[in-house]
Amino acid sequence: MHASSAGLTGAAVLRGHAAAVSCVTFHGDAPGALLSAGADSTVRAWDLRSRAAVFRAALPGPCAAIAARGHLIAAAADTDVVFLDDRKPSAPLGSYTETHAEPVTCVALGGPSGAHAITGSEDGMVALFDTSIATEDDALMSVLPMPGRQHVRACGFFGAGDGGAWGVSATSDLVLWSLASADVVASFPDLPGACRRAGLACDTLLGCHFDAASGALTCAGSAHDSGAVAVMNVRRDAAEPVGQLAAAPPSGHSDSVRCIDWIAAAAAGGGAAAGAGALSGCVTGGEDGRVCLWGSGFAPAGGASAAAAAPAFVVDAVTPSDAGAHRKGKSSLRGKLAARAAAARRR
Repeated sequence: MHASSAGLTGAAVLRGHAAAVSCVTFHGDAPGALLSAGADSTVRAWDLRSRAAVFRAALPGPCAAIAARGHLIAAAADTDVVFLDDRKPSAPLGSYTETHAEPVTCVALGGPSGAHAITGSEDGMVALFDTSIATEDDALMSVLPMPGRQHVRACGFFGAGDGGAWGVSATSDLVLWSLASADVVASFPDLPGACRRAGLACDTLLGCHFDAASGALTCAGSAHDSGAVAVMNVRRDAAEPVGQLAAAPPSGHSDSVRCIDWIAAAAAGGGAAAGAGALSGCVTGGEDGRVCLWGSGFAPAGGASAAAAAPAFVVDAVTPSDAGAHRKGKSSLRGKLAARAAAARRR
């Protein structure tokens, strides 16, 4: 998509996947490069300038997450993590197949040396690896404890030199670890509840973003059947709800937001701007089939009007009738699950 004064417009449709696409990411070290992966067990690279496919790499299972740093690509394929070199993607560099017993849900590359990988799984484990070491057993540096061995929804690095890691559980607990000691340094078991007490709509945490220029760790959460996105500032001693992105349709989302990506502000001469305003905005995607581009402002916590948080641009990825049919199907599924739960309680 292109963002301009006219709004968000579709720049191209990239066709190639044979099943649902579950994750996309820009390849930051390759201008105009986009990576995508999904249920067809492939990773694909695209050149956005020519709109052409650059390569297709087969995976051993459906892919739930991808990450890229330099020439290295990490793909979460079922219970495995597969590593590719974008210069020779047809020959995988290797894979981790023994660490996780359940599907891997998230992966990130970075860490203090830039050669670390962190993975999270439905088995409740968050694992830290040194990707410069060839064998999986030797590469596994530590297992970071997720309280209660809850399913891990999202994970990533944060802090000076990427010296810390964050993880979000399936029950929306946020945990921070020190990579040096592998200890939990902070745990926030009910951030959605804290947001609601501050007057912000929030039921589910989406994940975190660390801005190296400002040193700020920001967490975002969404509300069920609402287009609101709660924003929190996270420190080791506290997590503070500070505002929300929310605008009544047709300006914003009419259903739950499922994904968010943050946009760093550009400084003069390139690079990221320093200071509290280092984030220039974010992009959100929702169950309503809509993509919204937001500026850096948001409605503050405490009941202030959300009108100040209207998105800058909006594009509908599906037609309103398609979105309505999707919501109807989702409501039907919820009804079936509720009926099953009630029957189980009666037994």
